[in-house]
Amino acid sequence: MNAEELPALLERHAARHLVPGAAIGILRRGQTLTASYGVSDVRTGEPVTAGTRFSAGSLTKSMVATVIGRLAAAGQLSVDDRVAGHVPELRGSGWAERATLRDLLANRSGLPLRARLEFGFAERTGSDEHALARLVADAAADGDARDFWSYSNLGFCVLGRVIEAATGAAWEDAMREHLLAGAGMS
Repeated sequence: MNAEELPALLERHAARHLVPGAAIGILRRGQTLTASYGVSDVRTGEPVTAGTRFSAGSLTKSMVATVIGRLAAAGQLSVDDRVAGHVPELRGSGWAERATLRDLLANRSGLPLRARLEFGFAERTGSDEHALARLVADAAADGDARDFWSYSNLGFCVLGRVIEAATGAAWEDAMREHLLAGAGMS
């Protein structure tokens, strides 16, 4: 792959998958290749550049899962632990007493995908220590936590809180220490 081939490859794949804009960076043997394609905002037509910031979205799920796996390998937690055992704000919650970290990782924790809860953050202004517990209580389904599968961003928010509790660090700091630093990233 070279600097002339990468933009054409990105354009071909983005067009085939109807992606309006994309950027890619490859670091190999100390050499960096980058390419961008299309628009960052379909309403304004703003082009994608090397400085365009994209929402990380679901990409953080694999990062969170990696850190949970590393903490499990280090003996700081087990994926079979109950959620309530790691998230003090959720102790006493029937849902959190049943659901395991493995359930959260597998999207079978009993937290259904509900747009108003998953994406309605403007309506949830409370940032006190009980805000997460209220959000989970609003979302938690009745019944056994392993009875159904549902894609859940909220479950990974809870896993982020598990990481904070297990490491004693803020999520950003824990991710930096347990994931990014080892990859030479900041």
